[in-house]
Amino acid sequence: EETSASHEYKGEEKSWKVGHKFGFGDDSSERSDRIKEGDSLLTKEDVLFRIGLLQAKSGQYKDAIKSFQEAEDLTVLRLGTSDHPIVMSILINLGNAYRNIAVVSSSKNKESLRDKAITCYSEAIRISKEFFGNNHISAAD
Repeated sequence: EETSASHEYKGEEKSWKVGHKFGFGDDSSERSDRIKEGDSLLTKEDVLFRIGLLQAKSGQYKDAIKSFQEAEDLTVLRLGTSDHPIVMSILINLGNAYRNIAVVSSSKNKESLRDKAITCYSEAIRISKEFFGNNHISAAD
């Protein structure tokens, strides 16, 4: 029984293609589950965002913040703008990570962390209004 994962790096786009080839002793090297042209690509920022989600879920909020910040920087660089729902989603999760750290922090750091969370949420609302308009559910007060 053989299990392997393959990864393909695409130069300047920094895209990663992730797929699996499973062989079960039946010479399945030509199976349809191999990576093909047109398969979905995971960019580095996608991977960082997903790692941040896992870190936040496991309570590693400081690491999650770093992952979300890097994902945001790379996403804005790739898109050429911060006014995009992908950035909005990253900011919401970044704000959640700041908020969760603030809940358990000393009173000295709590206000600064809450302010960072509020800044993230405010920017996410601004992006939502810019992208979807004022009447979209994501822009609700």
